[in-house]
This record gives sequence, C-alpha cells and structure tokens, in this order.
Amino acid sequence: MKYFSVERRDRVEVWTYRNPPMNYFIGPGAMELQELIGRAEADTELRGIIITGGIEGKFITHYSVDELAAMAADPAECARVFPEMETGFHRMLDRIMLMPKPVIAAINGDCMGGGYELSLACDFRLAADGPYQIGLPEAVLGILPGGGGTQRLPRLIGRGRALEVMLFGNVYAPREAERMGMVNRVLAPETLMSFALGWARTLAQRPPRSIAAIKRAVYLGADLPLAEGLYIERAEMRDVMCTDEFSAGRRCPGNQGKVTAMTGADRPYVRLAAPGATWERDQPSENNFFEGSTVEFCQVVTQVRNIADTKLRVRDETATSWMASRNASPIRRKIRHRRAPASVRGDGGSGKVTAP
Repeated sequence: MKYFSVERRDRVEVWTYRNPPMNYFIGPGAMELQELIGRAEADTELRGIIITGGIEGKFITHYSVDELAAMAADPAECARVFPEMETGFHRMLDRIMLMPKPVIAAINGDCMGGGYELSLACDFRLAADGPYQIGLPEAVLGILPGGGGTQRLPRLIGRGRALEVMLFGNVYAPREAERMGMVNRVLAPETLMSFALGWARTLAQRPPRSIAAIKRAVYLGADLPLAEGLYIERAEMRDVMCTDEFSAGRRCPGNQGKVTAMTGADRPYVRLAAPGATWERDQPSENNFFEGSTVEFCQVVTQVRNIADTKLRVRDETATSWMASRNASPIRRKIRHRRAPASVRGDGGSGKVTAP
C-alpha cells in the first residue's frame, strides 16, 4: 500500500496514513482504507484498530481541496460523478462505525474536514496535546461537511454546539475540542499511542460478540424512538445472552477465572464466577441481582423478554386502534375534509393556485 501502513501488535492493528507533506486525504487513500476495512471485517483474530497519522503534526489534515476543485471544474461531470463518490465515502465510514470491533482514532496533529469526519466514525477520539487544529471549517470554503459531519457531530455534542462549529467553520485547539466534547481525551504527545494501545488491548479481552452487539445497539438504536431502540437492544440481547460465548465467558483470552463487570474506576458490581458459572455480588445481600446457574439466568431473561414483548405488542395494538377510531370520528372527518375559503386559498374558487 502507498498511503497506509499496518502494524500488528498482538490482536490490535495500527493503521498509519502518510501523504506528505500535508497529509491530505485523497481518493486513492480512501480506496486503500476500504481494502483495510474489508480485511479487518473478515479477520476474526483482530480485536481492535487504531488509526493515526504518519506525518509530524498531522493526523489527516482534511480531504484534498484540490481534488474536490478539479471535480467541480466541470459542473455537468461533477453532478454525474460526485453523488456516487460521496455515497461511497459515506458507506466506507459506516463500515468503520459498525465494525464489529472497537476503532480508535489517535489524533496526533491537524484533524479537520474529512479527517475529523473519519475520526467521528470511530468509537473513540484520543488527541495529543499540541499546537494544531481540530474542526469542520467547510463553511468558510462555501461547502458543507459532506463526509457525515452534519449528522455525526450533532449526535456527539448536540445540535446547538454542532451548529456553532459548522456554521462558523470553527477549528479548535485540542483542549478546546475536549471541552466541546469533540474528543474523548487529550493526552501528552509522548503517551498518546501507549494510551490508545492500552485501551485497544483492554477491549480486545472483552468477548467479541458483546462488543459488536453493543456497538450495533448504540449506533443503530440510540437515535430512534425509545421503543424502536429497545427493540434493537432486545434483539441483540437475545443473540448474545444464551450463547456458548456468554456461558464460557470466563474462558476468553485474558479473562481466566472471574469475569468482572465494572462500575466506576475498579469496583465490581456483578461477576460470573468459575466453576459453576453462578452469578454473585461481592457484597451478598437480600437485593442480589440473581443467584443461580447460567442456564437458569437465561431462562429468566427469556421470560422477562417475552413479557416485555407482550406489553409492547398490546401497547402498539391499543395505539393503532385509538388512531383508527380517531380518524374515523365524524368530527375528525369534517375537519380533515373542510376546505379553506377561496380568499385564503388564493385560487379564486377554482381549486387551482396560479403563480403571481
């Protein structure tokens, strides 16, 4: 590969992008990234990915403006080619977002436009402290963040702050970006990669089906109405709950003995203890989450899920019946079919509106 280099460290890969001198993202680089994504999706031994920049002071500065300008030089050709190109770029970032393994952007320099949009498709954005810029300045150039920025940034930091970033075309120093919520952590430059690798290796120890299911539930469900998001969560829970991987979670690499779920820094809440695979708390009490075998726990979860499904089905049927009766009421029909006076409609009573 010309633009990306790959370094394998245990079950984690580091993808480094180099396009000197400015490290602009370009079409051939995007094609290489798509190839890497395909390999990673098929590699069951790979458990984590880190994307970083290979030029000092540059993560991915932004997508090449020269490449975009060359495409826009012929409006007819641009109208024909650009929609397909943008769709392909969106699909590539969607594949990163839904990659069934964690993806970390280790931002080690300028990260704007398409470079920041790439980082938005990652699960985490870790940034080195330093004199460089992070943001979406496309409005200054007369375009918009067309690589997913208008959709992903509001979901990350909220609509108001995202509009502030994008309408003004703002860029921020790393610490300012952290305060805005645009990056997860800002770290000393010399510790960035070791910290990112530490996160990736920790996540690599988690059962991979659990990681993939959580990502799908969050990314596909969080922006839907609550009932629909909960439906996705139930579907994912059903797929991972009663599986051999869950039952034998203690045998996952790095998880020998007891698998501990943490709340806070390092305080166990519920643990799956071997042998016998029984659920217990560190502090036994009358309010224990569950005590019994994993099989019994699966049966309880199935019963709870069935009860929840029944309640949702009854609620949906009730809502449908209510809407049908509402639309069928004589008053509703009268309101729905009443026409405004001709003076308001502006059609002179003909039913047709003419242009002034």
